[in-house]
Amino acid sequence: AKKTGCIVTTEEHSVQGGFGSAVLEALQDFDENIPLKTKCIGVPDTVIEHGAPGLIKNDLKLDPEGIFETILSFLNFVPKSLSSGNGTKSSSGNGNKDFKNDIKKPATTITATNG
Repeated sequence: AKKTGCIVTTEEHSVQGGFGSAVLEALQDFDENIPLKTKCIGVPDTVIEHGAPGLIKNDLKLDPEGIFETILSFLNFVPKSLSSGNGTKSSSGNGNKDFKNDIKKPATTITATNG
């Protein structure tokens, strides 16, 4: 957090009182005043319709693409490879997404897993 000035947490549970909240509470225990951008990604505090887990994750933008877009939006960043200038997404055609060279400032990502 001190090195990057940014923390992003992701979870498949409620954002309120969840993993991200625990991380933010733990950061309060440090005496240092670190200017820090934080983003907790997870299930909003609303009624969620039942369905296939993959569809629900997609609807909530908790699938890999949705999480990636949320983080880029949070950082106010659009990678060059997503914007070809004509409103369409560009791709190398091999199915691999490599945006590492487009991101200028690294962010710390903490992911909770069950198990």
